[in-house]
Amino acid sequence: MRPRSVEPAGWLKAVIFDLDEVLLARDRAWSFAIEQAVLSVTGARIQPAGHAGGYRNRPWRHILSVLVEDQRDAARCEELCRDMYARSAMKHLLVAEGLGMALDKLRGARIDMGAVSREPHRLALSQLESTGLERFIAVLAGTPEGESWDAGARVGQCLSFLGREPAAVAYVSGDPFDLRAAARLGLACGWAAWPAGEDTGGFATVPTPAQLAALATLLAPR
Repeated sequence: MRPRSVEPAGWLKAVIFDLDEVLLARDRAWSFAIEQAVLSVTGARIQPAGHAGGYRNRPWRHILSVLVEDQRDAARCEELCRDMYARSAMKHLLVAEGLGMALDKLRGARIDMGAVSREPHRLALSQLESTGLERFIAVLAGTPEGESWDAGARVGQCLSFLGREPAAVAYVSGDPFDLRAAARLGLACGWAAWPAGEDTGGFATVPTPAQLAALATLLAPR
């Protein structure tokens, strides 16, 4: 699953990250948007955090169908969730401990960095800026409005922006399905262990955010 046309030493020229799952810790922001939307519409106080792992990357209406009985109320909550997540929930976005230092080391090694997102470009860029990660990320490929998430398409777009050969680029995500899509494009792929889930998909594991600094070794062709 790794490209074998390059030598281990110095082979890595660029990295593409799954912004939503690898670089950002979104659970608090996601939960805040739902809590406030449901409170505003129904007056009920809920605790959606326990559902984050299963619903965080799905449309708002899916989790709201579980938490809100009335369909009309759920539809109103969905509109508010989208608005709050793009605005007031932004301050609740976090980054994992050790991530900034690891990205700084990659930058110091002159490794280009890009990111892909399930969110529209404007929102994804705002998230990068609100967390200070924009200083590391040279290119960003968001999902066009109205389109479903397509990891292969977004990674391919980001790869084109970076202007690097696939064999010299790594993709890091916590989703084995997305990793397989990137591997088909010829990228070296690493499974990030810190998002929810245990299925590595058979890909090399990146155990912690701090160890992103060692990607060239962790994903080196063998």
